[in-house]
Amino acid sequence: MKNLQQGENISLSQAGITGSNLFSGISWITQSGQQVDIDVSAFLLNAEGKVSGDGDFIFYNQKEDASKSILLDTEPNNYNDVQLFSINLSKLPAYISKIVFVATIDNAVGEPKCFGGVGELCIRIFEPDAFNEKTIVYKPNQLNRETSVSLGELYLHQSTWKFRALGQGFESGLDALAQTYGVDLSCDTQPVGDRFVDQAMVENEIRINKQIGMFLPKIKNAVEQNLNESNTRMVLDRIFMEVLGYKMEEVRAEVKIQGRRADYVLSVDGKDVIVVEAKKAGMALKEEQIFQASSYGAYSGIKYVLLTNLVQFILFKVETHDIVEQELIFSIDVLDGFDSKNIKELALVSRYGMTRIGLLESYCDQVIATSPSNIGRLLLTGEILDKLKSIIKREQNIDVSQEQIQETIEFFLNI
Repeated sequence: MKNLQQGENISLSQAGITGSNLFSGISWITQSGQQVDIDVSAFLLNAEGKVSGDGDFIFYNQKEDASKSILLDTEPNNYNDVQLFSINLSKLPAYISKIVFVATIDNAVGEPKCFGGVGELCIRIFEPDAFNEKTIVYKPNQLNRETSVSLGELYLHQSTWKFRALGQGFESGLDALAQTYGVDLSCDTQPVGDRFVDQAMVENEIRINKQIGMFLPKIKNAVEQNLNESNTRMVLDRIFMEVLGYKMEEVRAEVKIQGRRADYVLSVDGKDVIVVEAKKAGMALKEEQIFQASSYGAYSGIKYVLLTNLVQFILFKVETHDIVEQELIFSIDVLDGFDSKNIKELALVSRYGMTRIGLLESYCDQVIATSPSNIGRLLLTGEILDKLKSIIKREQNIDVSQEQIQETIEFFLNI
């Protein structure tokens, strides 16, 4: 059993929790003679720390999310927990990177109460049938006038699930806490905007995750048998249609572009959206193939180019100014380290993702803005160099020049 203090974290594997099925149990004891109505809830958060839709808020009136990866049991039969979440991490949608567990006092009726009158508040994370052995325990203390508290969070860090003890209380109840995570409880329906991924996109990611898993044995077999380019395309045709959801007539092969033939052009509702350069299964992808694929995009006016050998799927965004330039957006290897981030990336270039082209464009903007070349360029601007010079003076009381700082940065950037 691993007992945590506020702010501490631990990976599930360090606690002996190695499976994808686990429980989050929450318990408490009220003072004798007191009637305290406590509700528990869970927020399924994306990388921005917000819910992506109302389906990502689990509470007494919505006990299960759309992917059926988390279920709230308000009357568990285990004698240890007052309320219990059953969690299947392997079913979580790709965009979920954190689950926050919350307890709230309902003061709608009767005399107002707070967590100062509640004892032995506790959250446990444990595997089925292993409560006493493989268990993470956190008991928040020092709560007083708070009426809601974030107990703890499961979060994904570098492909590893971890748990952090929070114990952060709020005096203004669930409303304020929910707004922190992007849920507005003051209205019956959730607002629709850029910070919400619609439910159809979530279901699209779940479907892609399932379908690509079914194709992995076929992809491994294609590499082992050293399939030629023609037979590789037969598998690729099915991936475009069965995994990414394109219609048969939207997957066009051998498309003539400026006197050359692109291997594929994918379209949606009559509009060409992606040029595909396909090589035989497992073949090493080289620089000249990237240039060839990018030139197809430049000549055709299609912004997105996908280079694949059935194992790797590499997406570039093509810009044409005086010269053809390509920005790497993502590189996926389905046989090596394929994770939830990759599923989201595949969903962006799926048929449904391309009908919501703003999602892909926004993702590209973020990737390009945080690329090593752009960050390196920003680090060498006068404004940043001057700021670093001031920080060194403040922290170490040493005067250095911008040129000295620039030389150091260029050394690390190998310029």
